[in-house]
Amino acid sequence: MNKSKISNIVLLILFALPIPLSIASWIGTIMSVAAIDMANWSNIGDWLQDVAALITMLLAGTYPISYAYSFKRRVHSRMWFYPISHIGLFIISMFLWNWLNDIFQW
Repeated sequence: MNKSKISNIVLLILFALPIPLSIASWIGTIMSVAAIDMANWSNIGDWLQDVAALITMLLAGTYPISYAYSFKRRVHSRMWFYPISHIGLFIISMFLWNWLNDIFQW
């Protein structure tokens, strides 16, 4: 085996680790969507926090799609672009959600 095949196998395993958590996050996303009707959206802070939370949970739940799509890509130099960018967007949305929670927490 050459070095690039070994590195691709290691990346394959590392990027597969979040998949079980991603699938489990769908339960939280469904519960959050069900609770939206009960939210007090008259306050802009609550609205922004709810939207940031939903985006974060949807990004967490759709990670397996990005992971699977990366295998459809046959260009190995860009094979990991989708999982890496998906994880990056998830991390940014987590920080945004936490930042909004800190700002609007009275």
